[in-house]
Amino acid sequence: MVYHLRGAHAQALATCDQAQALLEGVDDLQQRSHVVTTRARALIGLGDLAAAEQLYAGMLADLRRAADATFVDALLECLAGLARLALLTGRDALPLAVELAQQLQKTPLPSNVFPLEIYLRCYEGLAAQRDPRAEENLERAYALLQKLSGPLPADARRLFLENVPAHRAILALTSQAA
Repeated sequence: MVYHLRGAHAQALATCDQAQALLEGVDDLQQRSHVVTTRARALIGLGDLAAAEQLYAGMLADLRRAADATFVDALLECLAGLARLALLTGRDALPLAVELAQQLQKTPLPSNVFPLEIYLRCYEGLAAQRDPRAEENLERAYALLQKLSGPLPADARRLFLENVPAHRAILALTSQAA
């Protein structure tokens, strides 16, 4: 994930290759979903949107087949990734954003590495269609961002808010709305 934050997408992809090799023959959907979604993020960064979409869609199908509530974070990650890709390619992300919003009502704090990115992608998908739920989702994202950053010492809080792209975006969007 550090490679992702630094924009080192080729390195992230190489790390995914190593992780996938380690998981060869291991039937662990949770671990596999982490590798697949990390690989999809790297592919988006490298501009291979079709390959990223194929990975997200395939993993989402696997997670739906498993129908296991313990995989909700991976499911959210796939939905958010697909919503982002829909917007990047000029398609309607509303159905994905609506499903994300419904899932976030049940699981308000996903334990994903980037939980606020899930909220951001949901907001973007709703806002693109001028859905009134967009603002409510942005408010929830901002409140969660403040809750997570509040206990941090000042320097760590500043880094948390400024160095994570989704956090910066949420702050920018809320300041525009104010």
